[in-house]
Amino acid sequence: MEKASKKNLTSSLTLTGTVNAYNDLNIMSETSGKVTGVLVNVGDYKKAGSVLFQVDDELRKAAYMSAEANYIKAKKDLERFGISTSRNPLPTRSTIWLNSPRLRQKRSI
Repeated sequence: MEKASKKNLTSSLTLTGTVNAYNDLNIMSETSGKVTGVLVNVGDYKKAGSVLFQVDDELRKAAYMSAEANYIKAKKDLERFGISTSRNPLPTRSTIWLNSPRLRQKRSI
């Protein structure tokens, strides 16, 4: 037997198990692209609408430039065909029908 004394104890405990999240959350992006920055840390609390990630906007920029080029082309096509939207608004389906020859003939009778 040994007399009781004060000593430092070294002990370790090894366990095997599975850790499950208390809450799961699926995040859906409004845009597509490569994530270039993460603006949150694990365990951070964020309000609804907070920015969580930064996304490479090359695809969005390319789509914008393509749409702008198509707009400019369509505008030039209108000018080339002699249609001015400021002086002569583009006809709608109802104005085409009201000005049709068949309707004019019925009005004159």
